[in-house]
This record gives sequence, C-alpha cells and structure tokens, in this order.
Amino acid sequence: MTTETEATPAASPTQPAAVVHPAGAGRQPGRPPAPQATPPALKSAGHVIVDSLVAHGVHRTFVVPGESFLDVLDGLHSSSIETIVCRHEGGAAYMAEADGKMNQRPGIAMVTRGPGAANAHVGLHTAWQDSTPMLLFVGLIPFAHRDREAFQEFDIKAWFDTGAKRVMVLDHAERASEIVAEAMFAAMSGRPGPVVVGLPEDILRQQIDPALHPAIPVAAGGMSRTDAAAPGSRPGGVQQAALRHRRQRLDAGGGRPAHRLAGTASHPGRG
Repeated sequence: MTTETEATPAASPTQPAAVVHPAGAGRQPGRPPAPQATPPALKSAGHVIVDSLVAHGVHRTFVVPGESFLDVLDGLHSSSIETIVCRHEGGAAYMAEADGKMNQRPGIAMVTRGPGAANAHVGLHTAWQDSTPMLLFVGLIPFAHRDREAFQEFDIKAWFDTGAKRVMVLDHAERASEIVAEAMFAAMSGRPGPVVVGLPEDILRQQIDPALHPAIPVAAGGMSRTDAAAPGSRPGGVQQAALRHRRQRLDAGGGRPAHRLAGTASHPGRG
C-alpha cells in the first residue's frame, strides 16, 4: 500500500524563498517605536487675517457680509472681535471712520466687491479728508478669474488710488499677516488716513501654517502713530509752544486737531 503526499515546490534558483520576520523583528529590545511626526495645524488665509487683526488690538469691525470673504467672516465668528453687521456699505464705512477718529486707531470696515465697494467709497473719502486712520477690506473675485470680466469684477486700484494712502491686494496666502501689518502701518504713520486691502476669494480659502507666518503687530516694527509724528507736533505740544512766544506762525493741517489749534494764536498763519 502506498501513500501519496503533496510535494513542496522547490525555490527557483533565481528567486529566493520568501522569509517571514516575526512582528517587531529588527527593533532593539526595550526601545519604543519611533514617534510619528505631527502634521502642522493649518488655517485658511482668511482666519490668519483675523488673527493678525486681534494681534493689532482690533476690538470691533463693521461689516456688510458677502460671499467673497466668507473665510474672514468665519474667522470673526470664533474670534474676540465684535462684529457689527450693517445694512449698507456706506454706513459701515462711516462707522469705521468714526471709530478710527474717536479711538485714534484704524477703524475696520469689510465689504464685498462691485456695488459694495462703490457704496463704501463715500466713507473712505471722509477718512481721507479728515486724516482718519481706517482700513477697508474689500472682497474680490477669485484671483484665477481676474481679467476675464467675471461677475462684479472691477479694478480696485483704479477705483480707490486717488482717495487712499495705499491700495493693496492679497496675492499670496502666505502674505496674509504681512499685508495686515503693512496696512496698519500705512494707516497710522505720517499723516493718518485710509488704506484699502483687496481680498481675492480663492486666496482666502488657501490653507497655510500660521506658525510659519505669525502676526506682526505694528509695534514690533518700532513705530506707532504717535512715534511716527515729529517731536512737538502733537496738538497739545504745539499749543503750549505757541503760548510761550510773543509772535507765532502756525502752518497747520490734519482736520479736527488743526481746527482746535486755530484759536491758539491771534492771527493763525501770520508771522
């Protein structure tokens, strides 16, 4: 009687037999597994803009919501900034101008593109005439759609260049914190005034690592609005200096502060 057994095929001379390692083989005894790298916590550029506003001490903003800057609105919802929703962009711009004038810090308004930006123009003009620090954020069409006559596309620099100290557009998500710092600096340095910042919709949605692009408060650059002024150029200082001299000459500008100084000398503007 014969018993048939199944033969094990031999390994090919050109293909070595598979070797099975037990679990954990190759690791030194007693050493824990290597930790996995934690991916960075990303944020959208819109959220980073809000973080930068908080770092600059912004407490409130006047907004007419629009779909072109939804990521900024989402960031405001979870921030410490008071968001005052307005019915009309002209009202939002006027309230931001008044806020900047009362607090001597840039008032913040946010509007959408096209008609929203046009409506806000009157408040921006007031800030320009009265030397009021102000930031106007304007939502824009996606950056990828520019120069294609997209819905409500307009030339933001051509619209605002003659009535603002600077007009900037966020062209890279990594510049979100930087552009806020530049705008705050421009609004407060020298003769204060309004600054316009364009926010393309698709750039705001891009995710970046906020640790690599932290908020840069203006104070870190060594200049605030007060520091930017020349010594003795504050209204109170000029008034005291004028009272100490028999003959005064006053070459004044700058809206309301200059108006308050007008009564200091008997003949403003004369020697």
